[in-house]
Amino acid sequence: MKILVALAAILLVLGFNLKSLAEDHGTSHESAPADAASCSKDEGKECAEGEHATAAHDAHGTAETHEGRKPGYGANYDWSEKREEQVAAIFPTKQKKAGSNAVPAKVKLESPKFLAKVSGDAVTLQWAASEGATTYHIQVSKDAGFNNRSMYVVEDKKLAATTLEVKGLESGVKYFWRVAAVNSDQESMYIKSPFAFSEFEVK
Repeated sequence: MKILVALAAILLVLGFNLKSLAEDHGTSHESAPADAASCSKDEGKECAEGEHATAAHDAHGTAETHEGRKPGYGANYDWSEKREEQVAAIFPTKQKKAGSNAVPAKVKLESPKFLAKVSGDAVTLQWAASEGATTYHIQVSKDAGFNNRSMYVVEDKKLAATTLEVKGLESGVKYFWRVAAVNSDQESMYIKSPFAFSEFEVK
């Protein structure tokens, strides 16, 4: 019986010591935030300045790691920029001409006059230069509606001049002609004015 009492006493002492050690360990972990709080409370301005200096140093170090780089290029920025410059030198971007999207003015037909009667088997068609035009689209046909292409006498879609001689005319036949001004500054497309119409008859 005495032995059992002694063992119980030893176990109680050991349990008390273990509890004390656990409480001491928890207290040591809680002391760190208290020290940090006491820094800002007790040291005031000097403590705040120290924290600001540390934050500034960290930010400066981060900025140095990105100095001279554009977003998205990473470590290969220098190589990428040089490659872009080389490609731009070989394939420069074409600049649009001023007013290149403007519709040219409608053509004014000058000769022969509307419903004029001409002699011979040839005639020279003439019109005034149209503002904004680079070329002209001209059609001459025996068909007033220009629908039957087999009756076309002349068609030129890229005529640079403002005159055109038409040969092989037939006596007693009416001929219909029309001209449109074309702006072909854009390589991928062209802009054309409405056609101007006229007609003449060969004696």
